[in-house]
Amino acid sequence: MNRPNTLAQDIKEITGAIYGMAGIMDADLCRDANEGEESNLNAFDQGCMLAAMKHLANLASWMAEEIEENEQRMADLAAQGDDREGES
Repeated sequence: MNRPNTLAQDIKEITGAIYGMAGIMDADLCRDANEGEESNLNAFDQGCMLAAMKHLANLASWMAEEIEENEQRMADLAAQGDDREGES
């Protein structure tokens, strides 16, 4: 597997983790809104999950930037190759 595919797969896994944590928090907040039910997550737990989601989102953003930079380098190299062929 080449590098961009590895990064793309990592991004998919990260976004899946973020989506899963958001679902957990959403379900917990719904419990808190129902009468007679208490949420399972306290404010500290929610803060930890939010911090983890922010960290994962930043990591995914960095990986996406890496993919874009690699694609740009490949395009630049291809353009240089095309220029050399035109000079021949």
